Amino acid sequence: MTALLKRHWIPITCTLFVLVNAVLVANEFYWFTALPAVLLVIWALVGSLDRLLFFIVFATPLSINLEQLDLGGVGVSLPTEPLMVGVMLLFLLKLGLEKDVVPKAVWRHPITMIIVAQLIWMAVCILPSEMPVVSVKYLAARMWFVTCMFFLMTRLFTERRHMHTFFWVYLPGLAIVIAYTLINHAQYHFEHDPAHWVMTPFFKDHTSYGAIIAFFLPFTVAALGMPGYSRTRKGVAMMFLLLLTVGLVFSYTRAAWVSLAGALGMFLVMKLRVPTWVLLLLALAGGAAYLVERDQITIALERNRDESSDDLAEHVSSISNISSDASNLERINRWNSALRMWQERP
Repeated sequence: MTALLKRHWIPITCTLFVLVNAVLVANEFYWFTALPAVLLVIWALVGSLDRLLFFIVFATPLSINLEQLDLGGVGVSLPTEPLMVGVMLLFLLKLGLEKDVVPKAVWRHPITMIIVAQLIWMAVCILPSEMPVVSVKYLAARMWFVTCMFFLMTRLFTERRHMHTFFWVYLPGLAIVIAYTLINHAQYHFEHDPAHWVMTPFFKDHTSYGAIIAFFLPFTVAALGMPGYSRTRKGVAMMFLLLLTVGLVFSYTRAAWVSLAGALGMFLVMKLRVPTWVLLLLALAGGAAYLVERDQITIALERNRDESSDDLAEHVSSISNISSDASNLERINRWNSALRMWQERP
């Protein structure tokens, strides 16, 4: 009997699961159906953490926030955030039981110190918070994001190939979302207003959608000339580049467009090895010119009446409209409101 169980334990276990689950489903209890997925996650946490992290990376653009689906107001993204909670708990457990889970060089790095200081400050701010439950949730969410995407990724990125894998794993998921968004947007003739919401439920609005595309588009450009990449991989990079470019254009996200222009400028500065003193001199000259011509610059900006629209040229021109463009005025008001809030309760 024991030998029989050893030889056939997999089909026996599967049969028992199906029978038990059928009874539970008949009685309207559906949660037992998730048991295989839970066991798979536990196995991945213990036996293959690297692959689980890369799965989280792939699933991130495809994750759906339950809050957007009006499911009880729960702001949790599935499937990524529950997985990150599990990874965080395992990380904290290993941190308490083992040494060198995180290399000492990482702990001593200035960025790590800033992140840890921020987490400590967030914890301290829970005490005087007007909504302590919200503050605790925010700290917890920050913890599992920092654990997965900073501390564990620093271990993963000790191997250079994993840095490339990160991009290649994320891009297919993002490409699916862009294709979905473009198909939805095409039904509205790629007009400006639908661009704000056609990416739901994967992204909340066009700003975060455009920002993510802007983050990954430079890599697809770099991949075209990356040493060691085959022609096939470069061809795939070209397809991703074309798709991301179209997605970025029809996201109508002006901030993402400007950020790419800034990134190109920074790339040229690094490529040409422009000395620091030259950059400081240019910054001082620019600041001095603004102080001297501040009134004229403000008047020129206020004369701009172009507003965000379907016309791409007019949409770009509206970036400097600070008098009538609703989106720009909203950003200015947001900063003014934040300043007043800080003055009231520093």
